[in-house]
Amino acid sequence: MKLGMQSVVLLIEENIPEVMHWKGLWFSFAWHGEVENVYIARKRSRDGKRFGFVRMKDKKYADRIIERFHGFKLYD
Repeated sequence: MKLGMQSVVLLIEENIPEVMHWKGLWFSFAWHGEVENVYIARKRSRDGKRFGFVRMKDKKYADRIIERFHGFKLYD
Protein backbone atom coordinates (compact mmCIF):
# COMPACT_ATOMS: atom_id res chain seq x y z
CA MET A 1 0.00 0.00 0.00
CA LYS A 2 1.38 3.39 -0.99
CA LEU A 3 0.44 6.45 1.01
CA GLY A 4 0.24 9.83 -0.70
CA MET A 5 2.23 12.67 0.78
CA GLN A 6 0.32 15.81 1.57
CA SER A 7 2.15 19.06 2.02
CA VAL A 8 0.78 21.46 4.61
CA VAL A 9 1.31 25.08 3.59
CA LEU A 10 1.42 28.02 5.99
CA LEU A 11 0.05 31.36 4.79
CA ILE A 12 0.72 34.59 6.66
CA GLU A 13 -2.10 37.11 6.64
CA GLU A 14 -1.41 40.74 7.43
CA ASN A 15 -3.69 43.65 8.26
CA ILE A 16 -6.54 41.53 9.66
CA PRO A 17 -9.50 43.78 10.60
CA GLU A 18 -10.23 44.29 14.30
CA VAL A 19 -13.71 42.82 13.93
CA MET A 20 -12.37 39.59 12.39
CA HIS A 21 -12.43 36.54 14.69
CA TRP A 22 -10.35 33.45 13.96
CA LYS A 23 -13.54 31.61 12.97
CA GLY A 24 -14.28 34.25 10.33
CA LEU A 25 -10.78 33.88 8.94
CA TRP A 26 -11.21 30.08 8.95
CA PHE A 27 -14.47 30.22 7.00
CA SER A 28 -13.11 32.77 4.52
CA PHE A 29 -10.31 30.38 3.61
CA ALA A 30 -12.31 27.14 3.95
CA TRP A 31 -14.53 28.29 1.10
CA HIS A 32 -11.51 27.83 -1.20
CA GLY A 33 -9.86 24.71 0.26
CA GLU A 34 -9.26 22.55 3.31
CA VAL A 35 -7.94 24.47 6.30
CA GLU A 36 -5.71 22.70 8.83
CA ASN A 37 -5.81 25.48 11.45
CA VAL A 38 -5.93 29.26 11.96
CA TYR A 39 -4.19 31.49 14.48
CA ILE A 40 -4.46 35.27 14.95
CA ALA A 41 -1.57 36.64 16.99
CA ARG A 42 -2.21 38.79 20.05
CA LYS A 43 0.85 40.85 19.23
CA ARG A 44 0.90 43.42 16.45
CA SER A 45 3.26 43.75 13.53
CA ARG A 46 5.89 46.48 13.53
CA ASP A 47 3.35 48.63 11.67
CA GLY A 48 0.79 48.09 14.45
CA LYS A 49 -1.43 45.82 12.33
CA ARG A 50 -3.01 42.50 13.27
CA PHE A 51 -1.60 39.42 11.62
CA GLY A 52 -2.21 35.71 11.67
CA PHE A 53 -1.46 32.36 10.14
CA VAL A 54 -3.61 30.00 8.11
CA ARG A 55 -2.35 26.48 7.54
CA MET A 56 -3.82 24.84 4.44
CA LYS A 57 -3.89 21.05 4.02
CA ASP A 58 -2.39 21.09 0.55
CA LYS A 59 -0.34 23.37 -1.68
CA LYS A 60 -3.04 23.42 -4.36
CA TYR A 61 -5.45 25.06 -1.88
CA ALA A 62 -2.84 27.63 -0.88
CA ASP A 63 -2.13 28.45 -4.53
CA ARG A 64 -5.86 28.85 -5.18
CA ILE A 65 -6.25 31.23 -2.25
CA ILE A 66 -3.23 33.32 -3.23
CA GLU A 67 -4.68 33.70 -6.71
CA ARG A 68 -8.21 34.54 -5.56
CA PHE A 69 -7.38 36.74 -2.56
CA HIS A 70 -4.75 38.91 -4.25
CA GLY A 71 -5.97 42.48 -3.69
CA PHE A 72 -9.10 41.30 -1.84
CA LYS A 73 -10.37 43.53 0.98
CA LEU A 74 -12.43 42.51 4.00
CA TYR A 75 -14.49 45.09 5.89
CA ASP A 76 -13.52 48.05 3.68
